[in-house]
Amino acid sequence: MGKLTDTEVRNAKAGRLQDGDGLMLMVKPSGSKFWVVRVMRDGKRRDIGLGSYPAVSLADARAKAQAIRTEVKAGTDVVAKRREERADRLAAADRTFEKVAKLLHGKLTFKTDKLKAAWLYRLETYAFPHFGTVPVAEVDGPHVLEALEPIWLAKPETARRVRQLVGAVLRFAHVQGWRGPIPVLADYTKDGLPKQASGPVHRPAVEYADAPATVAKLVAETRSMGRQALLFTILTAARSSETRLATWGEMDLERAIWTVPGSRMKMGREHVVPLPPQAVALLKARLAERAATKPEAPEAAEIVFASDRGGVPISDMTMLKAQKLAAPGTVTHGWRSTFRDWAGETTDHPADVCEAALAHLIGNAVTRSYQRGNLLEKRRALMADWADYVMPKAQEKAAPTEADGADVIALASRRKGAA
Repeated sequence: MGKLTDTEVRNAKAGRLQDGDGLMLMVKPSGSKFWVVRVMRDGKRRDIGLGSYPAVSLADARAKAQAIRTEVKAGTDVVAKRREERADRLAAADRTFEKVAKLLHGKLTFKTDKLKAAWLYRLETYAFPHFGTVPVAEVDGPHVLEALEPIWLAKPETARRVRQLVGAVLRFAHVQGWRGPIPVLADYTKDGLPKQASGPVHRPAVEYADAPATVAKLVAETRSMGRQALLFTILTAARSSETRLATWGEMDLERAIWTVPGSRMKMGREHVVPLPPQAVALLKARLAERAATKPEAPEAAEIVFASDRGGVPISDMTMLKAQKLAAPGTVTHGWRSTFRDWAGETTDHPADVCEAALAHLIGNAVTRSYQRGNLLEKRRALMADWADYVMPKAQEKAAPTEADGADVIALASRRKGAA
């Protein structure tokens, strides 16, 4: 048992009071008091602080001193251990949610630069302002609720994506050993936020009955890169990113096919698109326009619908502007819905063919294991019917031909083996 009493500690004056077994109370002239335990290791004396009084009581100080003496007896370098623990605490305080999120962002791979930018943008906009400076080890459900509440009903899809990204950052931190268990964020939002409207979010689209008039309006307008790209997207029922990033090497005008590599497809699989005559004419017109300034054949990697800024792809906004001028209140992606509604309600083309034209998976895994073809010829008939519906050849602005005095150059190289 030690020598000191609680009363002696409480009334101690400046100096040093011994409790025994190396435990001491140090009292400064100012009256502040703190505990120290003195131990010997490798013949060297070490004084180790245990905390200030009264935050650390006499009983607490004795318990801490005994624990340290036990560690020293077991061969532990207590001073080095404490130094490491202090460094870890400092590192943890500096390891904020924002820093860890950016570290994870740098390690991930994305299909496109747009997806890469969107990943970080959502966190920068909706998460970092609320808990970006909080150590990642301390981020919990209430932090996330505070960030999501303003957008949970106003921007439900964005809110769900932000929740997903926050969860990914916390899982990464957990795997790295930087935090403990991960809160189940879905439970927090389920119990702490209002219920969101159910059902899929439909993008505003042109009604299929209005599609021919909308396309006729596009065709009648002054020719621009945005309008050409939009028309090509409509004729092929493609996603806007697939059109914007399309290269001449993907186009085979002789066989009238466009082979989109899997790296640019949402499902990660190569997609072969049969080109209707109107789409082929549009591409030939693009070649003729290009030939006015670049007489040589395009390289395989050259962008088909390039902006005027050094051959880079046009932006999404360029196509969206053309779309909104032709059909206010709708979006480019909506043409895929327009195409699907038209095909399902006005034609006899099989549903599987319509879904394949949109590069959707058909059936379950068993069905797909037996159906290994790409339904190309059936899709060719479907796309020809669609093109004739939205852009009858009588309306079509024909591509320049040799008869019109324009030279249409051949492509430098074509994708081999696509079918």
